[in-house]
Formats: sequence, structure tokens, C-alpha cells
Amino acid sequence: MGKELKRSYRLYTAWNYEKEEDFINENSNDGWQLIKGGCFHSVYEKDDSKKYVYKIDYNPKTMKKFIENRRYIEMFEDLGWEYINSTYNGWNYFRKEYNENNDASEYEIYTDHTSYKEMLGRWCKLGKVIFVVELVLALIYTFIAIKHMDIFIGIEAVLFWGIFLWIKKGLDIMNEKMEDK
Repeated sequence: MGKELKRSYRLYTAWNYEKEEDFINENSNDGWQLIKGGCFHSVYEKDDSKKYVYKIDYNPKTMKKFIENRRYIEMFEDLGWEYINSTYNGWNYFRKEYNENNDASEYEIYTDHTSYKEMLGRWCKLGKVIFVVELVLALIYTFIAIKHMDIFIGIEAVLFWGIFLWIKKGLDIMNEKMEDK
């Protein structure tokens, strides 16, 4: 009999990536261990023999150069983390076997405020690019909809404004996190 697998299709935002970590860790508590993390799709394997703590890090720079990627993963492995996989856009999944005798700090990947801020800053750079693109598209579509009195283009403009505001909210949340921790 083959390994029992479970697939999960969920959407998480970058500014609330902790919710994805919580979901993955809840699955581990229930005996489902992550074998492939992803933006909208994750795969779990049934294994009740171990419990892990999972963490996610955003670092798109490691996707470009093999040597830099290898060093990045080795840094985590040296601290006891097992690399699972990376997504196409720079999210990296790691796990460490849970031991109830260990201090909670043993399961943190950001050991200081600076490293945490650096990770948030990496995402904010991408978020700002998306923010500007959405603003430009919203303005263009609004102008065209008004000029041509086209309801369908007007609906598209509203959608672009909605995405723009959603990304703005996400950037605000990330900026608050950078100040709080």
C-alpha cells in the first residue's frame, strides 16, 4: 500500500503568512506532515510517528543563484532545520522535529528583530511594485471607463481599485509588524 497523501488548496496573503504556518503546524499535530508547500496548494503525507514545527521564510534572492541558495539552506540546516521546498516566488518551507523539552525559542527562525525586519522588508519591496502597478492600472481603467462610458471597463476599474486597496492594507500590516516585534 502506498503512502497516504492529502492535498490542501488554500489562499494565504504574504502579510499574514503566520496563518499558513499555524495551519501547517495544526496538520502536523494531527499526523499530516508537509512534503510540499505552495502558494495555493500544499501536499501532506500521513505520519503519526513524528511531530514537527514548520516555519516559512521569504527570500526571493536565493532563487536566482544556486550557490547562494545552497548557502541559505545550509544556514538553516546548521540550526537544525530541515528544508522542504521553495515556491517559484521565493517562499521557503522548513521544519524541525518537535521536542516538548525544548524552549519555544528553539523553534524561531528570526532570532532578532533585525532578521525579522529584513524578511518583511524583502516582501514589502515586491508589494510596493505590485501596489504601483495596480494604482496605474486602476487610474488608466477609470479614465477609459469615464471617457467611453463603458460599464465593463468601469467594473474592471473597480476591481483594480479593490486590489490596490487590498495590497495597501497588506503593506500597512507588514509595516506595523516591522515596528512591533
